[in-house]
Amino acid sequence: MRYKAFLINEDRGKAISLEEAAEILKKNCKDAVKYAKTSNNQIYRGVYNNHQFRYIDPKKEKPRKSANTTNYYTLLIDNSKYWKSFPKRSQSLICSTTIERVYGYGNPYQVFPYDGAKIGVAPNADFWISFEDADLLSSFNDRIEMMMRRMNVNIKDKSYKNITDAFKLFDDRVKEQGIPKMKDRFVVDDMVKWFKYYTGNLLQTVTNLLEPSTNDFELKTIGDKLPKEREVWTDSKSIMVMVSPMATEKLMELV
Repeated sequence: MRYKAFLINEDRGKAISLEEAAEILKKNCKDAVKYAKTSNNQIYRGVYNNHQFRYIDPKKEKPRKSANTTNYYTLLIDNSKYWKSFPKRSQSLICSTTIERVYGYGNPYQVFPYDGAKIGVAPNADFWISFEDADLLSSFNDRIEMMMRRMNVNIKDKSYKNITDAFKLFDDRVKEQGIPKMKDRFVVDDMVKWFKYYTGNLLQTVTNLLEPSTNDFELKTIGDKLPKEREVWTDSKSIMVMVSPMATEKLMELV
């Protein structure tokens, strides 16, 4: 799943003309255009679409959900106090600073966010492998569901409240069984390695595990130098330009 979940089937935004794209870039995307012209490290994403130029406002699109998996970690991150200054993952364009990462997920597009856009930067090429506990997100959603089943707790990923309510019930039932006993069971028997940090509050445990600064995530502004081979995301209005001589080069001549 991982990165692919956020690139496939994302025909969002609307098609615009070359002239409209150029006008918007000149008026609203000066930093992104300057960055694109002076650096070989742009922002890209793959889209199954054939329109050369697209405008998108991610905040006005339907909130995105993880594909092929449950939505627990996305809801937890979007509602975490630690991630408050970052663009919300559910309302963002998920991109890469390396064009090779987006091949295979549709046509490659170069992304030009509006001036002042905030850019979340993962410490690796894939968000799912960007946390200190290497297996955290690769198994996080499945293990949350497994732990809930063990304690006979029903959990849904429809809203943040669904998750927090289930977590509170889980805490109550773990305390009834005894925290040391249940930590042994989950850590040793079920290999939920990160549960060793649990002290009676599951929400706080996972919130701390997903904390951005301790996992080397960064918050940048468009125009800042971005590292190569990184997954990045933004909730800014953006112009997307198909990477081709007919589109990219022609547009750059006008701006």
